[in-house]
Amino acid sequence: MPWPDLSDLVTVLAAGESPSSDLDVITAATCRLLSVDGAVLSDAHDAVLSRATPRLSSLGDLPVPPLLGDRLLAIADTRTATVAVVQDLRDVSVTDAVVTAELEVADRLGIRTMAHVVLPLGQEDGEGSLTLYSGQPHHWNEEDLGLAGFIGALTSACLTSATRLAQEKDTVGQLQHALDSRVVIEQAKGVLVASESIGADEAFGRLRDQARRRGVTVRSIAEAVVNNGYRPGPQRSPIPPRPRSPRTPE
Repeated sequence: MPWPDLSDLVTVLAAGESPSSDLDVITAATCRLLSVDGAVLSDAHDAVLSRATPRLSSLGDLPVPPLLGDRLLAIADTRTATVAVVQDLRDVSVTDAVVTAELEVADRLGIRTMAHVVLPLGQEDGEGSLTLYSGQPHHWNEEDLGLAGFIGALTSACLTSATRLAQEKDTVGQLQHALDSRVVIEQAKGVLVASESIGADEAFGRLRDQARRRGVTVRSIAEAVVNNGYRPGPQRSPIPPRPRSPRTPE
């Protein structure tokens, strides 16, 4: 898909209805807009959400979590508040064994430039990241840094929207389940009132009593009443505690 300018990306995301496909749009568009060879989008737990590798096929072999990750912040030679860049990994000299090992992996994969874009996701969700890779040394000017920061903000908004949508769907599902349970319980109460000649309170008491004794939900007992002809008997009185013998003074 061609991306003549940034406005196209904003337009697509504003009209999008699928957060997951929006993330794929972001990674693909980022590669084109910033002239990088690959992009990997990760959440706060380093789980990869989307990746695009238009010109760096070796990225398919990248380890998870993303290479270097936030350790890139410590070796960056160009940075803003949310973007850190190493313009040529072969110029980096460090003593940290972990960073050294990952730089060697990057070299084997043919990666020369990396950028780490921080994605604030809110107090509860922490920070995600958009990691960018190039197979050649890539000079990042102020315009590149500003564009990367803007894309990061756009991505954060998209991820937050996806999380909120998932939470809303979960809430709707819970409400629907509660409503369905209420309906079948009311149906079961009506069946027991009619068939057992008892009041509504007694009917519910029988359902609840059987649920407790069997270790199941009231809804499951109600479904058995409505669908399978089950008729729970009268509630059983709890066994009173055995009286304690008076203590004999020593």
